Amino acid sequence: MVKLRVAVVVSALLSLACAGLLWDTYSQVTAGPHHSCAIKHDGYVICWGKHDQGQTSSPGARFVQVSAGENHTCGIVTDGTVKCWGSDDDGQSKPPSGIFRTVSAGKAHTCGITIAGGLQCWGSREYGIQSTPSGVFTQVDARGENACAVTSGGAVRCWGKDAPDAPLGSYQQVSVGPDQACGVRTDKTLHCWGNLEAMLVGAPGGEWAEVGVGVEFACARPAEDALMRCWGTARDGQTYQPFGLYDDLDVGVHHACAIDRLGGIACWGRDNDGMASPPM
Repeated sequence: MVKLRVAVVVSALLSLACAGLLWDTYSQVTAGPHHSCAIKHDGYVICWGKHDQGQTSSPGARFVQVSAGENHTCGIVTDGTVKCWGSDDDGQSKPPSGIFRTVSAGKAHTCGITIAGGLQCWGSREYGIQSTPSGVFTQVDARGENACAVTSGGAVRCWGKDAPDAPLGSYQQVSVGPDQACGVRTDKTLHCWGNLEAMLVGAPGGEWAEVGVGVEFACARPAEDALMRCWGTARDGQTYQPFGLYDDLDVGVHHACAIDRLGGIACWGRDNDGMASPPM
């Protein structure tokens, strides 16, 4: 009887935790170079880390997706439009009108995929970052001063400064670093390309749901109930991923963050601006 009561209490506490009634729970996390943000269970965004240009002052709106750039942040609110905050020196925080499926913030630019599947980038025009490829796209990653995107047919297209040559094959997700990238193929295996000297030798086998690329390291989240894997340079602890099962992952420049099965946030790696110290 005592064991049964304990089990009931534990089950109730877990239900309350998942509902965000005991502590804040989160549905998505993003790791920028110097700050990070996450969407809480109620749709509001909280950010932490460097705050010199207002990049962590999220607006009072409910979001379905958020992305942290160098010194700005952009997200998609519940009506599908994009809101941005933080640095706007190059217009990276002035999104176009319209409905978007996803958005990705870079150094001084932002890219998004419209409801029709088209690519749009705004902000800096350096390195041809606004010269987006044509076609219908399902995912985009616009880190640093370059970007890569996946077409509806699974092909990868990359452009911008030192953009790594896109590989052949069919992909479901891609992440780009300064001059290298990794992607999850449609068969859920990983493939990395570009300058792999310092970091990406030894990408793990197996089946994966998503991958993130930083500077000289990368992390991947498995497709099934298994542990995350990070590899590459570990000088700031960025490859010492936490133990446990996670449902969302994002990799910044020298740190990474993930959301566990109970909606809690774990971050690891460099923390000089507090970007790896999420709220409790």
